[in-house]
Amino acid sequence: MSKREPKFVKSIIKRTIKKIEIEKYDSLRFNPKDVDDELEQLASNLNIDLDTLEQTLIANRINLSLGNLYKPETFAESVKDVDAFNAIMVMHEFLRDGKERVTKMFKDMKKEFKGKYFFLGEFDCVDDDEYQKMPYPDRIHFLFYQHVIHPLTWQGLGFKEDWLEIFKNADIEVVKMEDKLNFRLVQFILKF
Repeated sequence: MSKREPKFVKSIIKRTIKKIEIEKYDSLRFNPKDVDDELEQLASNLNIDLDTLEQTLIANRINLSLGNLYKPETFAESVKDVDAFNAIMVMHEFLRDGKERVTKMFKDMKKEFKGKYFFLGEFDCVDDDEYQKMPYPDRIHFLFYQHVIHPLTWQGLGFKEDWLEIFKNADIEVVKMEDKLNFRLVQFILKF
């Protein structure tokens, strides 16, 4: 990890926790036995001790869920007792199937999770005009990420406006949006 990444990750964690609109943290749970090593590695990468990481993430009350996002019923049981759940830099991968399919996925999630909050963080693509305004060295990372990595791995990417259109078409409430984060990350707090 570069020196900027741990600070970035800590910033996202702090912002997410500060911006949570929900007071019932007691509904969040965390007990999986196989993630201890992963948490320790993450703490090491962030140059903090595991106790600090666990306090920062409220890790003793967070669940990891396995399921098919196209079939929310496959993970509905694991989030039935929570007020909020999240996905960071994941949902864009489904844009490979088109915005209509992703809109349907959000409609299905709304049916399954009515009233729950969903914290979504996604990359906001760079358009050609923005690339032209960037100094040459600064644009290489975004060009590689957007035009090499994702097309070669059959993943989709979208602009912030694409996500807002998807939420509107799926009748998902955007409670809050933060788009001034590092690495063009846009954070949405959604309510199903």
